Amino acid sequence: MALKGIGGCPMADDELVGNMDTELMIPFFREQNLLNDIDEEALKVCSQMAGEIFI
Repeated sequence: MALKGIGGCPMADDELVGNMDTELMIPFFREQNLLNDIDEEALKVCSQMAGEIFI
């Protein structure tokens, strides 16, 4: 999981490596009926925390 695009392996050492924000992926997974039990409140709290820490 990468909130706000922060997360993943810092040791990858590859210029093509990046992190897609999990929050941007959730709607796609829902459309595909692959993700139906996300705790929206917990995600909101975690996203807020990540924003305060990393941005």
